[in-house]
Amino acid sequence: MCLTVALSLVSLALATTSFPDVPHTHEYHAAIRELAGKGIIGGYQDGKFGPDDPVRRQQFAKMIVLTGVDLGKYTVSEDDVCLFKDVEIGGYADPFFPDNYVAVCAAKRITLGTTPTTFDPWNFITRYQVISMVVRAINDMQPGLLETPPADFAATAGWGNDPDHGLNAALAEHNLLLLGFDLENLNPYENMTRGEVAHMLHNLIGKMTYWSNTPRNLFYLGLNTKHPGLDDPHVRQALALAVDRQAITAALGDASAVPATGWVPPSIPGYAAITHDFLKPTAQVAQAAVLLANAGHAGGAGLPEIQIQVTPSGQNLAVANAVKTEWQAIGVNATVAQIPFDAYWASMQSDDVMVFRMGYVAEFNDAYEFFNLFRADTGGNFTRWSNPDYDQILDQSLLTATDEERWALYSALEKTLCVDELPVIPLYWK
Repeated sequence: MCLTVALSLVSLALATTSFPDVPHTHEYHAAIRELAGKGIIGGYQDGKFGPDDPVRRQQFAKMIVLTGVDLGKYTVSEDDVCLFKDVEIGGYADPFFPDNYVAVCAAKRITLGTTPTTFDPWNFITRYQVISMVVRAINDMQPGLLETPPADFAATAGWGNDPDHGLNAALAEHNLLLLGFDLENLNPYENMTRGEVAHMLHNLIGKMTYWSNTPRNLFYLGLNTKHPGLDDPHVRQALALAVDRQAITAALGDASAVPATGWVPPSIPGYAAITHDFLKPTAQVAQAAVLLANAGHAGGAGLPEIQIQVTPSGQNLAVANAVKTEWQAIGVNATVAQIPFDAYWASMQSDDVMVFRMGYVAEFNDAYEFFNLFRADTGGNFTRWSNPDYDQILDQSLLTATDEERWALYSALEKTLCVDELPVIPLYWK
């Protein structure tokens, strides 16, 4: 009887595997958690993951084949015979490691070997080699999915120049498979780390599955909650209710834009259980005016003029001017400032910033990353808002056993962000 392996899809709710050397602040934390939950990667016997350790070629062969198994595209069994003479035949706790996994990679042309008869299994795999194997795997599993870059496309920092791997690197970058990597400061010829491999395989899974689900992207206004006038949640609630999201999306002329009545987009699993109905597609002027009056600012009295800053573009300027006009309906005066892109991030770190336009691209098929933006120790939280109870609930969500338990906690986080506190004003999803 032939042994075979097949993985069932494991939801992020069950991916409770945690490693002491991969805190939630680690840049590849979410990808490592996702891949560990699916059984594609694992830790060491001491419980650690070693995110900065290199990966051997035979180890990556197993990882990428298991990724294909998870996607329902591959199987691996003892019938998969490895023809490379330098690859051991089994002998490990996993009976298919390393020879059967390497055999699948060779049969699918994911790996070409170092020679027709050798694989060099114990050597460490480089970033270039991983990228080429991921591109080949996608082309095998779903031909035509990867779009050819335009003729004038230039890969970042010369990653497209290598005669063996450059074309694959350019193809990967154009198709967002290198999203989340600092290409300017990484050397493609150096070994890819375990954390980077997890993120690369996460990108592969996303590209082949949920990245095509829309709407997944969120565009919003961030508010400096430490700035006088914006430090009162009742004022922030009034500003959020006064926004006419339906009018803004109509003015954009983009059929894919949808009024954002919450933080988490509808394409993210659990949306119906997470969302609340405080924010509406259209402006709630009367309710906003009452909140403003109850906060001691009837008709905008006593509030400073609010500056909305955006990067220079016609669309950004149109959105900001629309919000400015809508706030005037409740007596709040605003101005719009265009900040050059190369100065935008620095400007948000200034205590003088008041309101800024931002966007967030969903890389993961779970709401956790949306909420993780507002942890007290998150560097990109330019709202300056934090809440220890919020952080505690976010930590609890990592330990839930079911989707429903996790979504219930997410619903509490959504209520904090989009009903009670409003450090952000969602505008539209797309």
